[in-house]
Amino acid sequence: MTSNRQWILKRRPEAALRDEDLELKTAVLPASLERRQVLLKTLYVHLAPTTRNWMNPRRENDRNSLYPETKVGEPVKGPAISEVVASSHPDYPIGSRWFNVEGWQEFALINPDDATHPLGRIAEAADVIQCLSVLGPNGLAAYFGVEKIGKPQAGETVIVSGAAGSTGSVAAQIAKLKGCKVIGIAGGSAKCAWLTRELGLDAAIDYKSERVESRLRQLAPAGVDFFFDNVGGEILSAVVENMAVRGRIALCGQIATYNDGGRTVAPLNVMHLVYWRVKIEGFIMSDWWHEIEEARSKINEWILQGKIKHREDVRHGFERIPTAFADLFSGANTGTLLVKMDS
Repeated sequence: MTSNRQWILKRRPEAALRDEDLELKTAVLPASLERRQVLLKTLYVHLAPTTRNWMNPRRENDRNSLYPETKVGEPVKGPAISEVVASSHPDYPIGSRWFNVEGWQEFALINPDDATHPLGRIAEAADVIQCLSVLGPNGLAAYFGVEKIGKPQAGETVIVSGAAGSTGSVAAQIAKLKGCKVIGIAGGSAKCAWLTRELGLDAAIDYKSERVESRLRQLAPAGVDFFFDNVGGEILSAVVENMAVRGRIALCGQIATYNDGGRTVAPLNVMHLVYWRVKIEGFIMSDWWHEIEEARSKINEWILQGKIKHREDVRHGFERIPTAFADLFSGANTGTLLVKMDS
């Protein structure tokens, strides 16, 4: 273990990430560790939309991310699960596995005490893939967004954007478990068919071939009681036009905006929000950090009972990370998009 391949952010992307924005480099690992250092070997990288947001520069008084941006000349930050292969820290034994955001590199040398984002230990018996998907940040965000923000009641109408994705599919299924009418928004007929045939949603809207706003008026004539939004942009605008009185909107992600600096450019009918007394609330999973294990246990119970289905799109090979990441924004992935290091 003398070398470490890394995907370096060569320059800040102006729109979608391009090959010339990245550079593949090989760093040399030190022969020994300093006090309380840990050497992590990456097992899986989770290609999450927020990774693109972290590539944007942080301007003064910027509120578009809680975490520092990926600096030019450094490895791209992003969620991963890694194994400790060398350690001088008593709390991080060799062989233990940890969730981290050290990102697009084969190894990461860190002092966990100084880490910007806390590491989360993965139980020995846990399924690593599930810990990055349905039982990981995406599934937990879905659970908390529905349970804590939306609080949908039986008989209400729930809309989920990005419904065929890792977070959206779980949110939609939880809403169905609560007895709601659930309509998913996704891109492409195959994804929409999966939502209705496999997940049991009441309807699905293909934003690539249908007008979301007018289709919603047909499917939800009484209005939308709860909207779980992963996309933002024009889809958020369309759903706002169809919100019911005292409707709730949970803002989980804004993938439509990340290539534009994370700022929504589509107009919102604010007067509709005012007169219909619609509540909009953003949230992050760690708002309920102390409830994570309870939430994970509940989701796993639903999985074992066959009440929640999930799927992962696992690619293989460190060198495929940038290509796979592009698929995330074109919608070419099916489920949680992961890259296995295979080394």
